[in-house]
Amino acid sequence: MIVHLTIKNVIDIYEFLNRVGDRFEDFFITEIKLRKFLYNNLKLIKKIVKKYECYGYFDIDLQGVIFIYREKGYRPYIKILTKNKRITEKLLGYLFLKNESKELFIKLKKENPIINCLNNNFIKIGDRGRELLFRKIEGVIKWIQL
Repeated sequence: MIVHLTIKNVIDIYEFLNRVGDRFEDFFITEIKLRKFLYNNLKLIKKIVKKYECYGYFDIDLQGVIFIYREKGYRPYIKILTKNKRITEKLLGYLFLKNESKELFIKLKKENPIINCLNNNFIKIGDRGRELLFRKIEGVIKWIQL
């Protein structure tokens, strides 16, 4: 079940991050040109949940987290961390439907398997060395099953 995350879910997020880990180091925010990782950072997790649009996938416990992060009014970036591909696809599909008319971006390391879950809903618009930048295609939904 996908739910909107609130301050009540901060401990769930914290425990999820400690349990799953961020192997590709793509789950972070940027403040003043510095990357701040959410792993083991309860204060930053609270800030994210209060300030940004956050969703989680629950199946007994938290299995995946996704949020839309916007630094100083620039492009809205999707940040996602999940336990497996199926949950990744569900969260991206849900987010895509909720934000059908919004422009969204996602930046991932080239070796991150989430790239394979982007389907035809995102197009690659940039190659930044070790990372790829994708933009959501507007108006077309090609998710198989939510």
